[in-house]
Amino acid sequence: MRYVVAFDISDDRVRKKVADLLEAVGLRVQRSLFEVELKNLQELHRLKQEIFELIDKRKDSVRFYFQDKEAIKKFHFLGFGTWAFSRDVILFF
Repeated sequence: MRYVVAFDISDDRVRKKVADLLEAVGLRVQRSLFEVELKNLQELHRLKQEIFELIDKRKDSVRFYFQDKEAIKKFHFLGFGTWAFSRDVILFF
């Protein structure tokens, strides 16, 4: 299960904790953007719950974008970047 996770978190300490959680399961591709690969729904729910307990629900935002095989095939990036997932797709530059 592949996801792109983006966040906007106001508190530096909380932002660091969330980034650490995401780095444990994926790759930071931009300052507030991660590509993560999870084994199953339980891992997804656990990660979401851990993040939910850290953030300020009135100010912060964390978004999980599911990447199915079709979406991954359509993925492109320009400039400097690292491909977090397996290279079984073709990238166009």
